Amino acid sequence: MTRLLAISNRDNSDVVIRHNIWGVPKRVVNQIGKAKIGDTLLIYV
Repeated sequence: MTRLLAISNRDNSDVVIRHNIWGVPKRVVNQIGKAKIGDTLLIYV
């Protein structure tokens, strides 16, 4: 299991919590694409 750290603002973190979706800029798509089911995402607001 991998733990990922995401830095976000309050508005975007609310979207993540309500809709279980996390949008990222194109420049980090390859990095986040390595995430797998069961990994943990910690959102720093």
